[in-house]
Amino acid sequence: MAAAAVLSAFYAINEYANGTGAIVKNADRNADRFEAVFRDLVQARFRAMNIAADVMLQSRVTIEAFARDDRAGLVARMEPFYKETLEKTHGVAQLNFWQPPAKLYYRAGDAKSFGQDLSNFRKSVVAANERRQRISAIETGAGGIIAIRAIVPVVVEDKHVGVVEYATGFDIPLERAGATTGLKWSVGLMKEVSDRVERPADPKNDAWKGNDVFYLYSDPITGETMRGMEFDPRAKGYTLASSGSKTVFVKTFPVVNFSGVPTIVVANVLDVTDAFAEVQQSVAIKTGILFLIITVVGSFGLLKFGSMREGLTRALNRQKIELEERAAACDAAVAKLKEVDVIKRGFFTNLVTAVSEPLQAVAGQLQSVAQTVEAVAEGRKPDDAAATALRERFAFALSETTRLGRLAADYQQLELFRQKLVKADTPLLSLPDVVGKVLNEDVAAYRRLPQLAITTAMPADLPATRADGDLLRRAVSGLVGYAAQRGGQGKIALSGRVNDAGWLEVSVSGSAFAAAGAPDEALLDESRQFLSRLGATPTATPNAAPLVGVVLSRVIIEFYGGTLEPSVKANDPGFVFRLPVAA
Repeated sequence: MAAAAVLSAFYAINEYANGTGAIVKNADRNADRFEAVFRDLVQARFRAMNIAADVMLQSRVTIEAFARDDRAGLVARMEPFYKETLEKTHGVAQLNFWQPPAKLYYRAGDAKSFGQDLSNFRKSVVAANERRQRISAIETGAGGIIAIRAIVPVVVEDKHVGVVEYATGFDIPLERAGATTGLKWSVGLMKEVSDRVERPADPKNDAWKGNDVFYLYSDPITGETMRGMEFDPRAKGYTLASSGSKTVFVKTFPVVNFSGVPTIVVANVLDVTDAFAEVQQSVAIKTGILFLIITVVGSFGLLKFGSMREGLTRALNRQKIELEERAAACDAAVAKLKEVDVIKRGFFTNLVTAVSEPLQAVAGQLQSVAQTVEAVAEGRKPDDAAATALRERFAFALSETTRLGRLAADYQQLELFRQKLVKADTPLLSLPDVVGKVLNEDVAAYRRLPQLAITTAMPADLPATRADGDLLRRAVSGLVGYAAQRGGQGKIALSGRVNDAGWLEVSVSGSAFAAAGAPDEALLDESRQFLSRLGATPTATPNAAPLVGVVLSRVIIEFYGGTLEPSVKANDPGFVFRLPVAA
């Protein structure tokens, strides 16, 4: 009976795992199919609405009424057509005419709504008017209304008048994808976007998951399920979560806005409680029958022992093969991640090299041109204001190219760290001494700013760590310089201690970081920093903010076994870095 119990237990575990695994695998396939159907339907809506907009642009009566500011004529022509054809027959939720930048000129079906400037809510309309290009995107409007939108510029006699917008409900492709796959759905929105569009909070309806709030559901039961369970909405794979007594399959996928930012997340939801219970009941019955059969057969002798042992071996081998397959899959995934990392490093190395060389040539040319222009200006004796303006423009151009040169130098320094080309000496080091040298030498110029105060509170008895003093000084000065150069006012306090985990912890924080822009995790991402700086619009004055210097500080600290992260205190923004105590 003991042998029968052991064999039956192995069988039950294996069967239950296979049965529930098949349910989850099928749900996972349906979730992928849901996403594919949803995206296909969205693209179909984009095409249909763009065609409708192009057809409308051929109507001279309609478009010229918009161009002539004949709002009454436009309303009289479009209201019947919208209500009887577009809304009822084709499911068009909105037909809007916009004047730059995003001033509502006419909304079909709601002719009384006009004149509002919705630039803060409708960034896609602003972009379409500025670029004078059509935009097809999913965007969240005022009040948290998400819609599929096709925005097409209107040009009359080579003059840009505004844009016409078709919008359909975001729930239409979701409902059709849900009907195709049998999955329920819920829609969430990033907190930043929810706040910007002034979506009204509803504690009874909203389901907060991390930085996302879910507030649209396929049905009320799905809403209750979402509010009752915890999961990561930005996870790459599926999650089996608990909601009360329910076991729920959840898998999400992001939806990007017209700028390519994933501001919306769609969660596929499937209650697998009953399916799991059916598998458990079936396995229990089969296990009981198997137990009885083995017990009865075993009572007649050990003649069947060989075959039973073989069956047990097969079961164990099957589990072993599955474990080996999973281990191989994990190894392949790790290798792929390493390959992606190598590609990323090579990309940024080539990009920095490509930017650095022309910058050096441009800077040299600007220096010689500035001297020549100034000499000519002195010969012609222009007025002082014109000469000053001329010099300031060349000084600005030279400063900007120099700034980009420093940007490239910082990234080259990052690659030196990664390729182990810097020295790796790790002598004993006193953090109070390093901070003292930073204040007296590296940031001495910042301390002379009248509105900036830099103080330190480093206990002299802090234990030593192992790091290169010059490199660690560069890291600390880079953190201080972030606030000093960007804000230039307020307070910066440096304090140190040994935390509860036994690590040296240094805080670089204060009100100056609020003036400069409170640090966050995105600030420490080198790729996003680099692309952001390259794509920045030139300003009226030079901007030499050492954003990449912060990334370099992170690399230096991590090179010596430490960590760098933004301060979690909202009223005391800044940075916190930790280093191990020397053994």
